[in-house]
Amino acid sequence: MNALRIKLPALAVAGMAWCMGAGADGWSWAIESAGFGGSRIAVKSGNVVQARYEVDCDLSARDVDDVDEPEDVAPSVDRVRPDSHPAGLLAVVCPVGAHSARLSFFDPLVDSTQPVFTRTGSFFAHWELRKGGLWAIYDQPCEAKRPGACEIPFETVELPWP
Repeated sequence: MNALRIKLPALAVAGMAWCMGAGADGWSWAIESAGFGGSRIAVKSGNVVQARYEVDCDLSARDVDDVDEPEDVAPSVDRVRPDSHPAGLLAVVCPVGAHSARLSFFDPLVDSTQPVFTRTGSFFAHWELRKGGLWAIYDQPCEAKRPGACEIPFETVELPWP
């Protein structure tokens, strides 16, 4: 399995332990805290926390009654293993503003608290593994090269990473 996804119900984070068992690569992740002001994800190797990532969304929020398309705006945390990073990356999708979504990739083997990649879609952002490669997929306003070239106001961008 290349990716493990967890969609979080609103109250699930309160008693959450380590979400993922350590694999052959020796690291696991957990949501340490989640709330309206943001969330914190910890990456642990053995018994030692190797990294902490702050994200600006509530990873426990998933109120499907308040959204038209919950899969587009629901926060998610995924462990992905593209061929370029066999030890794995964390892919985090957060709702941003009224309709947008932000996709961030974090590399636990890089000594940084910042994502190694971030894109914000006007209405959606997600990732896919294709033939071992990691792709970021998001939408943005259409930028017409000539007048009338955009039939719809937004276009989908498919960007390979790295």
